[in-house]
Amino acid sequence: MDIGELVLLITKALDEKPGNITADTTSDQVANWDSLGHIQILRMLDEQFDDVTMKSPALASSTSIKEIHSHLTEAGL
Repeated sequence: MDIGELVLLITKALDEKPGNITADTTSDQVANWDSLGHIQILRMLDEQFDDVTMKSPALASSTSIKEIHSHLTEAGL
């Protein structure tokens, strides 16, 4: 997945305005990226990539866009 597409997906998952989240965003920079927000991100990733969190459990503890992107890349996505 292209990091730009990931940014859009996470923006939607967290119900943020376009432009509020970038490739350099971390969870501590976004109020909606709390534990519930992270579950929303994981749910959308699972919907998009057929239960990717089972293939890459490290996604559950990822705290940045770049870290999530890295785990998705490692999973072959």
